[in-house]
Amino acid sequence: MMAMALQAVPLSQDAMLKIGVKIWHNESGGRDESLLSWNHGEAFASLGLGHFLWYPKQSSPVHGQSFVDLIGFLSDQGVLLPRWLRPDVIKYCPWSDREAFYRDHGPKKRALMTLMRETIPLQIQFILNRFEKALPGLIKTIDHAQRPLVQARLEGLLQTEKGVYILVDYLNFKGEGLSQNPDGWGLLQVLQQMAHAPSNLQDIEAFVWAADVLLAHRAEENPTEKKWLPGWRKRLYSYLD
Repeated sequence: MMAMALQAVPLSQDAMLKIGVKIWHNESGGRDESLLSWNHGEAFASLGLGHFLWYPKQSSPVHGQSFVDLIGFLSDQGVLLPRWLRPDVIKYCPWSDREAFYRDHGPKKRALMTLMRETIPLQIQFILNRFEKALPGLIKTIDHAQRPLVQARLEGLLQTEKGVYILVDYLNFKGEGLSQNPDGWGLLQVLQQMAHAPSNLQDIEAFVWAADVLLAHRAEENPTEKKWLPGWRKRLYSYLD
């Protein structure tokens, strides 16, 4: 089938802003501080709607410098950037660790916050571009017999604004699912599980059904996470609203 042709329906700036704001509220209730974060025990800052990674110079960017890639994209789109954030200058995060990051309340942090708030539609476009490029590889990991049905479901989701929102939101919520964890619950595992959804379900309903199966299994296999299941399901079933 046509894995290489899978693309999201073209979205207006208003549509991408709406999607971005909904994801922002899903992640943190729309709090500004969620756009500039550095998690405990991690060697990098997580910035913007897509938790784009930015490593300081002394760290090895084992997961890639996705924030640097985002800055290059924003520059290509004509966004006016502070000099210290321009693609020819930026490479490493200027804060050495989490403590230094949260101690700083100066002009660089304020400029960074403003940039993340004002480029929400472009961040969604950047995430979509990366997602579309990754789709062929994602599809190839799915069992050959299940692939046509999964691709058809995925294509159906990609052809509506709501479907695009669901895919991007779940990607932010539970990741790509490219690890070999048998209890995986990422986007890849949801797509695979969709092949077993009841045939009478529409694409969005099938996605919610598949994700619910995986999240419930995860909670059952990991009792310490069971308390999170109602919250996970609330977010998941909001896709049907």
